[in-house]
Amino acid sequence: MAVTQEHRRELVRRFQSVLTAAPGERSARPGRVVLECGRNESAWVAYERSVMHREVNRVRAELALPAVGLEAVAVAEERAVGHSDYSGKFAMYCAELAAGEVPARGA
Repeated sequence: MAVTQEHRRELVRRFQSVLTAAPGERSARPGRVVLECGRNESAWVAYERSVMHREVNRVRAELALPAVGLEAVAVAEERAVGHSDYSGKFAMYCAELAAGEVPARGA
């Protein structure tokens, strides 16, 4: 199913909303975690990525697309790092991934 421009804008807004709400959980996630790849990172960063991963797959299910792995969302996040509008770019890249508009690299 092709995603219209309006639906894409709505998806970006949806992902921005999810990303904006996630930091409210930061105080509940102090410390660091070890990822499957062995890398050590902030617990709240890992949490925010997992929240976006769940939302990407929720949208993909709505669109009858197969789920993607957490690594695919990590790739979208890495693409956003360094942008002055990091959260907007991360939301946009997740929307593209959710809509099946980009390959699920790292999946």
